[in-house]
Amino acid sequence: DDRREWIYDQNLDGVRFYWAIADWVAELSATTTLTDGKPRDENTNNYVAYFTDVKRRFAAYVVHRDMDFTREEKATHIGVRAFGDWPERHNSWLEISHMRGSRDNDSGTTKLRGWGLDVGSTREIAKHWFVTGSWAYGQGDDNNDDGRDENFRQTGLQDNNGKFAGITSFRYYGELLDPELANLHIATLGLGYRFADTTSVDLVGHYYRQDKAVRKLLDSDLDAKANGIDRELGWEVDVIVGWQPDPTWDFEFVLGWFNPGKAFEKGDDAWVSKLQLRYRY
Repeated sequence: DDRREWIYDQNLDGVRFYWAIADWVAELSATTTLTDGKPRDENTNNYVAYFTDVKRRFAAYVVHRDMDFTREEKATHIGVRAFGDWPERHNSWLEISHMRGSRDNDSGTTKLRGWGLDVGSTREIAKHWFVTGSWAYGQGDDNNDDGRDENFRQTGLQDNNGKFAGITSFRYYGELLDPELANLHIATLGLGYRFADTTSVDLVGHYYRQDKAVRKLLDSDLDAKANGIDRELGWEVDVIVGWQPDPTWDFEFVLGWFNPGKAFEKGDDAWVSKLQLRYRY
């Protein structure tokens, strides 16, 4: 039920080990993508150490990626995360991550540094009604020519997909924009209603603001470029309807609307809709 899975396992080939000591579990893995992946992923080795208590309420991790694609890049993420019912009757989370590493370029080597944070909580406000509030931050950098790149980047293994209190999971940073948490502030407010145990409806709003005003949006589904002057990217509102008639099937309908902010001087509203069917076996 972890909502924030920044270091989840993809379809990777490798070795994984588990150790359980008292109330703590250690997981170590070494993986890579052998075939049918992006060229960057097929030239990347991943090393993960994950330490958690048996109830998976608290965890610490180290994720190291050694990439040798067009240029050699090494990045290490060190993070802590916590989940729990704090305050009472809430389902809350907190994750803090620091990235550091290096990237080769024509002029030498660029140092990589950056911080990321995600904190939020879901509460049942009435029978079957849930409200969620969260804030996520990825450090930005508007000057990459000084030998340091302070843009926080996620590990590259993330899918940014999860659920609040509904039936089906969705892109919790926005179904349409679907950004990586890099050079961004994302404020989220969600209202959900759950019909018994089979159907749910989520209304989720996101407000996006760059940490540093730059033109390029890092790893977003939005093609337009910002003006590099204003930091306000805009608003997105998503409606997610989930239905799970039995444990092997679930259906999901998504409707999303993005209203551009001052950073897109001549931007038009954008829409997305999709219907998804999942079958588990």
